[in-house]
Amino acid sequence: MSMNKQSLFTTPIYTFTNKDAATEHDGWRKAIYELKQRDPGRVVSNHLGWQSSVPLHTIPQLAALGRYLFSSVCEVAREENWAMEKHAVLIDGWANINGKGASNNFHNHPNSLLSGCYYIDVPPSSGDLVLRDPREIAYMLQPPLRTGNKAPVTMIKPVPGMLVIFPAWLLHAVAANQSDADRVSVAFNVAVGPRGATEGPR
Repeated sequence: MSMNKQSLFTTPIYTFTNKDAATEHDGWRKAIYELKQRDPGRVVSNHLGWQSSVPLHTIPQLAALGRYLFSSVCEVAREENWAMEKHAVLIDGWANINGKGASNNFHNHPNSLLSGCYYIDVPPSSGDLVLRDPREIAYMLQPPLRTGNKAPVTMIKPVPGMLVIFPAWLLHAVAANQSDADRVSVAFNVAVGPRGATEGPR
């Protein structure tokens, strides 16, 4: 008997590790907490946590973070075979501070190609990134398995310096922070514009 298996319609999830995190995080954290003092924030998917409303590209202390995100997104774009010579990569980012009990409901990011999150502070039990399989019908009926189980969600446990990039249509959430310390991150969306547009964080 001859059998061939193909795995179709996979969802690419890209992760990066910032080798300079130890030296850069103090300045980025300080800038985000200073921003929180003057920015009341906004409520989108966040429950109890603070999400900035001020564009992060206007914060000079976060310029290096913006460059890191931009270079990582460009690496993903090359891997995805985007025609980079014909388009400009546009990034829109915001900061998140989730205190104890704060979480983010399931959501996606319309009008974007990619979304991502960079982690600055991730105390133990402060909330995993939860990714939800969009093929809900695939879990309609499951036979008994010898070991394990197939679940419609996958958890990613972030660590400081980790960057996760995924398709913007993918439903995702953040589990509740069960620690007494803040979970600090920067999330962003990626779109493309005409080649003459100003690239990078915006």
